Amino acid sequence: MREKKVKRSPAMGSLLNMRYSCKVVTPALRGSFNILFPIRFRDKTEWLLKVPANGCDGWDEQSARALTSEVLTMKLIYNNSSIPVPRIYGFDSTPNNPIKCPYIMMERIKGTPLHHGWFQEDGPAGSLDIFRERALKDLAETMVQLNSFTFTKVGALHYNASNKKMDVGPYKKVDHYAEYNRSGSATDDDETIFVEQGPFLDPKQYFLASLLNEKATELHHMLQGERKLLRLFIDWLFEATSEDNSEFVLTHPDFNLQNVLVGTDGSLMGLVDWDGVAAVPRCIGCEQYPLWLTPDWDPQWYNYDTEAECVIDEDEGPEMSPEDLDVYRKKYATYIEAALQKRDLDPPSSSSMEDSHDSLRFSRTKVSSLARSLYIAANEPNSAARIVSMILRKVMALTSEADYGDAASEDGDSELSNIEEGSEDNLTNITEPSEVSETHKCSSTHTPSTPSEHPVPASPFAPHASKSGDQSNSLDNTTNIRLSGSTTTSRKERLDAIAKKWEDDPTHDFGTFTGRNIYNALYKGELDERRLRRLRVGFWRLLGELDGRKSGGEVEKI
Repeated sequence: MREKKVKRSPAMGSLLNMRYSCKVVTPALRGSFNILFPIRFRDKTEWLLKVPANGCDGWDEQSARALTSEVLTMKLIYNNSSIPVPRIYGFDSTPNNPIKCPYIMMERIKGTPLHHGWFQEDGPAGSLDIFRERALKDLAETMVQLNSFTFTKVGALHYNASNKKMDVGPYKKVDHYAEYNRSGSATDDDETIFVEQGPFLDPKQYFLASLLNEKATELHHMLQGERKLLRLFIDWLFEATSEDNSEFVLTHPDFNLQNVLVGTDGSLMGLVDWDGVAAVPRCIGCEQYPLWLTPDWDPQWYNYDTEAECVIDEDEGPEMSPEDLDVYRKKYATYIEAALQKRDLDPPSSSSMEDSHDSLRFSRTKVSSLARSLYIAANEPNSAARIVSMILRKVMALTSEADYGDAASEDGDSELSNIEEGSEDNLTNITEPSEVSETHKCSSTHTPSTPSEHPVPASPFAPHASKSGDQSNSLDNTTNIRLSGSTTTSRKERLDAIAKKWEDDPTHDFGTFTGRNIYNALYKGELDERRLRRLRVGFWRLLGELDGRKSGGEVEKI
């Protein structure tokens, strides 16, 4: 997340004049929304004083509730598990205190942010893999402990005046839709827009809360069709994970590299930054993959060119290839399963399934990449178009026209490129693959592999998969293109650009199974049962493929 410019407030200045047997150690640690001042005592003990980055500017009751919930939920976890969260020494959710600013005083955990060592490749041979495996194994054994904290609603934990837990209530989050709608307008600025949502009894409500508030009638009809497909995917996700839909768990709100502190050998030392902690659906709960293992499931921001096999923008930092990500996802899923078995928490097993659809259970970890991407698509409009297109490609690659009587398209899935490149935030200057500028290519001189060097394996869930020489459905051979274009245009201008790019198909050929026609048919309510079933079966096959199923028979019974 982009770091904000910090506004120095009188409250922050007063911190430097505190007259205690301690001193503020520089430099301060600055995040997106908070500043942490290291406090060192005479005995060399260090605490952290966490204050809002903008002091009291914009501080309100919503902010106070969120801070109180963060602190007391951290205390709950600290007192009832071995999860290495910082110990809380004191807090005030109001400015009515000596420093005239809301604050949290907490333990400073020793350790180094994991991102410093995760990409360190200059050590002895094999040492990086050992370091990463140790970090992932420790994390898996730690995260499953959050299964002990279960709730009947999605939301933040709310407390009464005596700081005793009362109930699950609304949670605070960034309102990406409001920020998107504001961009390019006269009122556009750098201030983050927050909103309170929930609580929810239904996990689908949690996924769709922001999407349902969108003014869909203002969208071009192709985007309205895309949103309807997104809702179908979410419906099918929770149909497949129905056994988890009435119980919710705590999880880390930003499970990323910078918030994991480790020792020199990768051993876990601490989990920090619990701002926004809440009870969430299990499919994106404490058993999900760490966020740095799933960047390829948000193609808008994935900083890796899969064709040239190198990082796109080195200034954005290192990125793992899809192959490496898959390797470490498999390892993490194995560690999670072992940790669950150790705690007798009965992990879902793909090797012990019955034939009936109702008894199907998918590994929460293995399908969390799909679940997380659907949540992002429903909550972040800048990512929605490319995520939905990516999932649609995967779904279509696991079925064929022959399965359900669809008319074949001469262009196969080529029209999907129109959708995938149609990111709503970058449509003022859409480029085709052959028109990618030199600035978007990798700076590396690495020669890309040919399809024959890395053949795309046939999916065990695609009995009618294309011939080995046909790469039309291959996701691995699709170049990830960073789109050019102005980011300061208004929302109306961006929607007009979409309309210009996606004109109505004059042939109205809804028999072809392409992304453009699927979106169009969904918008007009003309998607027939055959193609709807094909989409649904393809989605279940995708879940099965992620879960590592060896046979697709059980998902054929849906």
